[in-house]
Amino acid sequence: MKIGDVYQQTEHEIQCYCVEWMRWRYPNESRVFFAVPNGGKRSRKTAIDLKREGVLAGVSDFVLLVARKGYHFLCIEMKRKGGRQSDAQKAFSLAVAAFGGLYVLCYSSDDFCRVVDDYLKESKNKEEDKENQRNASGRI
Repeated sequence: MKIGDVYQQTEHEIQCYCVEWMRWRYPNESRVFFAVPNGGKRSRKTAIDLKREGVLAGVSDFVLLVARKGYHFLCIEMKRKGGRQSDAQKAFSLAVAAFGGLYVLCYSSDDFCRVVDDYLKESKNKEEDKENQRNASGRI
């Protein structure tokens, strides 16, 4: 890095911050919030073993198993600025939608915090929240 260069956080650093923030801000919901360690370099044997165990290419970085706003769950894919989804990630996002989930792409920890806050906040209309919950539970 040269003088004058702007430091860009790695995707790992961004994700670590997001997990810490989630645990601090939403301790109850954090019990059903988790990361999916799909990335990283692996040996061929390990990759084959993991695939046999059910690891699926393209799964989002984070999953939150809380139904809100008419959705069954929330999946968040983190990308660095300028990052792009793989074909497997695009296919996974379509599958999430087909099964009643919300899939969101975030490019920063600020994006992540806004998305989670918006997803988990209750609307001012309690009847609308109840209706959304009923709709979500009837989509299967």
